[in-house]
Amino acid sequence: MDNNLNIFEKENLVKDAEVIKKDIKKGKKFRNIIVRGISLAAAISIFMSSIAFAGEHTVDNWEDYKRAIVQDIMKQDTLIKIEYNGKDVFQGNDLNEKVVSLYQDAIKTIKGTVGYENILKTLPDRKYSKNIEDRTYSLISGEYEMVYKNSTEDMKEVLAIVKKTLNEIITKDMSDYEKVRAVYDFVIDSYRYENFAKDHNDTENIIKERNMLLGLKGHGVVCEAYAMLFSTMVTELGYDNIIVSGIVDGTGHAWNLIKINNQWYHVDPTWGDVDIRGIVQDFRESNPDTDENLIWEVAQQFADEKRDLYFLTSDSVMRDKRHSWDNSYPSAPEIYNIDAEKDKQEDKELELEKQMKKRIQELESKVEDVDNLADIQNLKNSIYELENEVNCLKNNNLKEELKANLSDLLSVLD
Repeated sequence: MDNNLNIFEKENLVKDAEVIKKDIKKGKKFRNIIVRGISLAAAISIFMSSIAFAGEHTVDNWEDYKRAIVQDIMKQDTLIKIEYNGKDVFQGNDLNEKVVSLYQDAIKTIKGTVGYENILKTLPDRKYSKNIEDRTYSLISGEYEMVYKNSTEDMKEVLAIVKKTLNEIITKDMSDYEKVRAVYDFVIDSYRYENFAKDHNDTENIIKERNMLLGLKGHGVVCEAYAMLFSTMVTELGYDNIIVSGIVDGTGHAWNLIKINNQWYHVDPTWGDVDIRGIVQDFRESNPDTDENLIWEVAQQFADEKRDLYFLTSDSVMRDKRHSWDNSYPSAPEIYNIDAEKDKQEDKELELEKQMKKRIQELESKVEDVDNLADIQNLKNSIYELENEVNCLKNNNLKEELKANLSDLLSVLD
């Protein structure tokens, strides 16, 4: 367990670990556990702590076998080994196929999470015994050599950066739209798209261009890093979300789905990221006589429009932009209605204004009847408490009006 955690964080970590272990025993899917608000990086901290699952597994049924695979993926073990004590027997190549299919079934339960997206490749193997009499085979152990895009250490450092960043860019009074937009803009502003791998065998560069931490340090990355960082951040904020593995123009592509107010929306931070300097250069070359300021203005407008286009959008918009995906993902029938959110926010602020003014009136009536020091101090404490709430209001005019009212009450009590 991280020694830098305070006692409250350690207690919460223990609670999270116990919740995860109980959910696993009940057979709950890991994807549902992770999107519930426990990010992969946090889960790694849980599993790598002293209270986590042991590294060795001995099972006697296939469901426990698959759960063991997922547990070790969540710990990012590079070698998963599972001893099997079941009575099952296999003919010929059926045993090899079983070892592979068990792995495939296991990772389906975390499809759409950072844990799933973080797997680069898997090399399965097995040990078996042979029954000479009937020429059948029994599984002794299944082994899976794992290669990940982001190491355990990288994940922990990313989570530390994410937590620090969220503390800086997210405030309690933000709407869902504002919170998710702040994350979206951070990912785009922090990352730079660049492809380095020469081919599918260039493992070193394939890993580098999908590494979230390297991207945060200025290294060029591809769509999977964008999607994983966005997912990590909104998961930390408590939003259900899914990483989509789809296709654009015949090439694999990753982006996100996020659930807000029971509705799913697409978010594609990679396609929302525009190389403005590249656009300016192309436009400058094709239009050498155009005013430089106008070129930059047009390029910035194009970049802003494209960034907006791929934020909280619908299935139809994504398909119009040549994105395709299978039907295992939830539908996103609508573009997010920001005007409706603004109306909702305004209604909320009006109701809050009414409540605060009512509380001030109640305090005013109490001030008139106060007759001892204890009551005076209690009233002052109530005024200070309300003043703290008033300071969180977005409407500056209303804030100043209410603060003046509370200041008048304090002066009467003094």
